[in-house]
Amino acid sequence: MVTAFGAFLRGSGGWASNDGLVRLMAELNVDSKATRGSVKRLMRRGIIDADEFAGTRGVRLTPRALEILTAADRRIFRPVELLDDGKWVLVVYSVPESRRSERHLMRSRLEWLGFGRVASGVWIAPAHVESEVVDMLNRLGLSEYSTLLKSETPAVPDIHAAVRLWWDLDSIATGYSSFMSQHKKLHRSLGQRRAGDDERAFADYVNMMTQWRRLPFFDPGLPRALLPANWVGYEAATMFHDLHNALIEPAKLRAQQVLAETSGGRRHRR
Repeated sequence: MVTAFGAFLRGSGGWASNDGLVRLMAELNVDSKATRGSVKRLMRRGIIDADEFAGTRGVRLTPRALEILTAADRRIFRPVELLDDGKWVLVVYSVPESRRSERHLMRSRLEWLGFGRVASGVWIAPAHVESEVVDMLNRLGLSEYSTLLKSETPAVPDIHAAVRLWWDLDSIATGYSSFMSQHKKLHRSLGQRRAGDDERAFADYVNMMTQWRRLPFFDPGLPRALLPANWVGYEAATMFHDLHNALIEPAKLRAQQVLAETSGGRRHRR
């Protein structure tokens, strides 16, 4: 459901009727009970709020959700290969025991941003993630317990060996390989799709994006020189961009059609 909200609800003014959501999710083989359960969970997380329009009950994305989705777009749709300026950012922190839960959350968020663990309380990533980690620390209220340092290539005896200690590149590669294996048939069929097959495009796009959107967050975006030869992440990212470019417009058309039919008179924008 988060994928559908991110891809389509923002384009409909941030609002959708409850019936519209149920119909959209039904096209993904999700029943109404599961959909309503997901809506309740997203409300508790502050992602959506209940919002009635012209007597039609629905939900709208919260300002916080729009902020999160916009930030996520930068990672999800980043270029296949990032420019390497040779810079790194280190996060050094010491969070008091009284804030143990925030300390645990901070570690998980650093992993989510693609940081590698150098030692206890010391994490490293390419400098292009600096703005994301600053936002994260401010959001958690932990900036006062953290120090950010910029550096050139770390002075270690073997940088390639260090990178393999700091990041589980095999696990990241497995995620990319799984994505490619699952969607290679869809990728090959792009040139054979018929115009007007928007319902199929909607389901294909949501399923594809749901699997992809987590992968770039665990990938630190390391320079090519530090990655294994024939790094599968490049091929996977190229496949993702091909699929996105081919499917997003017909998928949007289908989502807009369903939402318009159940909107209670509210107009939906592209």
